Amino acid sequence: MPCQKEVASRLKAPESTPTFIAALYDYPLLTRDQEHHLFRKMNYLNFRADHLRKQMDRGNITVARLNQTDRFLEEALQIRNVLIQSNLRLVVSIAKKLVDDVNSFDDLVSDGVVPLVRSVEIFDFDRGTRFSTYATWAVRNALFRSTPRNRKIQGRFRTGLETVFDSAAEYRSSVQ
Repeated sequence: MPCQKEVASRLKAPESTPTFIAALYDYPLLTRDQEHHLFRKMNYLNFRADHLRKQMDRGNITVARLNQTDRFLEEALQIRNVLIQSNLRLVVSIAKKLVDDVNSFDDLVSDGVVPLVRSVEIFDFDRGTRFSTYATWAVRNALFRSTPRNRKIQGRFRTGLETVFDSAAEYRSSVQ
């Protein structure tokens, strides 16, 4: 993989950053060449595992082939996790901009991780775009859809509570 040492040495979390977000700075941002290399390797490993699975028919299953398939899939999963961890700061940066009294930071980050993971799984590096560009659009779209939904749910909850409190107050006044 293209060199990461120079990028990793420059990364430090700002001092006011909470601990759980500062941990994200342990994973360096990837360059275009690193992304390309990782996606190509992950796709190749998945292809090899799929090829071995197709070769194994009921009479042609061997322990060696099963083990090799598992190794390919495990290595592809490790690469997928590196891609996700290297881009989690992207989700955090988008979520920070959308925080309000109804949408908490933690909820927005959790809602943003799902499209990030999905983006890693379906991204086509051959189209020439950076993964971060693709993932930004996916995460923004998901969060822009979830924030109004959260406001609507919160509004219903408040309306329901007000109804309960009003009926409780009416009951107390009728009893007295």
